Amino acid sequence: MDKKRIGILTFSYSNNPGSVMQAHALQNTLSRICPDAEVSLINYQKTHSGKPLIGIHVFTRPIRSWTPKKVIRWTIAMLIHPIRMKKYKRFFNRHYNGYPTREITRDDLAALNRTYDLFVVGSDQVWNFSSPQVDATYLLDFVEDDTKKVAYAASFGQADISDMKTDAIKQWLPHFREIAVREQESIDTVRELAGKTAEWVLDPSLLLDKDEYSAIAVKPKEKKYVFLYYRHESPELEAFAEKMASHFGLELVRVFRQFKCAKNGKPVQTIGPEEWLGYMENAEYVVTNSFHGICFSLIFEKEFFVSAIHGEREATNTRISNILAQFDLSDRSADSVTDFDAMPRIDYQAVNQKIAQRREHSMDYLKKAAKKSK
Repeated sequence: MDKKRIGILTFSYSNNPGSVMQAHALQNTLSRICPDAEVSLINYQKTHSGKPLIGIHVFTRPIRSWTPKKVIRWTIAMLIHPIRMKKYKRFFNRHYNGYPTREITRDDLAALNRTYDLFVVGSDQVWNFSSPQVDATYLLDFVEDDTKKVAYAASFGQADISDMKTDAIKQWLPHFREIAVREQESIDTVRELAGKTAEWVLDPSLLLDKDEYSAIAVKPKEKKYVFLYYRHESPELEAFAEKMASHFGLELVRVFRQFKCAKNGKPVQTIGPEEWLGYMENAEYVVTNSFHGICFSLIFEKEFFVSAIHGEREATNTRISNILAQFDLSDRSADSVTDFDAMPRIDYQAVNQKIAQRREHSMDYLKKAAKKSK
């Protein structure tokens, strides 16, 4: 009897530590649920993902955003892109089952119908179509058999989808056999756009225990530090982290996107996924505006604080408010801290109980979705 083949379609080959960790976690989880199946991460990249093209970094942005500091940062990002990707490819080689695989383009997708018995799309913001280009690949528009279409922890990236291009969602989402979303608000979105009932599940990163991440983390040379990890620039968040580090006599480690930065914001070192895990695991405190920054703070049981994103990405704050609310941690706002010595501590016994309950539900969904396939 031929071995069942499951293909995962997500942002697995990006240079974002959160994206690659959730892909790694989902592949491992599905491999355990289906020990006799071959579970692969399809090497398809969202348009421009991980590619430091000058037209994307500069010419698609408003002229008013072309400050000297930002142009210098964009230039540095492009120049050191090969170094950064070398670290990520090393992670893929070590921790992605079946790597290396051939990169798949839109022209190659139809042939995958003969390769896979089940397609799982998610997690991450695979259904965030607020950008100029809609890539219906993540709606599995190329899959001929609707019974092969499953979504796990897919995210629209924001609660308000009024500015999204929803025609593609309305066309293709109703064809999914099973749908599970990452944000609770997305249940209503799926019902509205597709007339389908969606399950609410955990981000894949929360399906693995912290020991599994500790085993691959690289311990940093810094000993006692506040870890500032931010995906979007925030002078307020940086100022909060600086005050916290000074108050407790700790070093401040700044990581902006994939770069360890000096105090002036200048990138001084590229950070690979294992190094990023090491900084998360060994921090005294974590300060972040990243969804996966919160996930791994929970995994490693860290005292953490967050700040809302402002400006053109403000709509994505729903991701952060959703994960905080589901674990009763809405008080983790950096804006609410007036006395560092009186900061509320997280009851991780209660948090871990909630994670265990949500994990059981999420695993049940994956088992059901996987077993219904061929």
